[in-house]
Amino acid sequence: MRLGRVARECARPSSSTGVVLVGLVVGTRFVPLPPEAELATVAGLGVGLSFGIGALLVRVPGVARVV
Repeated sequence: MRLGRVARECARPSSSTGVVLVGLVVGTRFVPLPPEAELATVAGLGVGLSFGIGALLVRVPGVARVV
């Protein structure tokens, strides 16, 4: 199956998704929020941050080879 242009551009930055989401989950454990608010926070921030951080990481020469 061939990937489209958007899918190819999103494939490498998506590698940081797990690390960012785990970090956000651990970070929200210490904030007194109901579980629904934690879910909304992690889901809302997690997607944007993970792809943003991933896009920046693939541009760093040493990290780009690993990712």
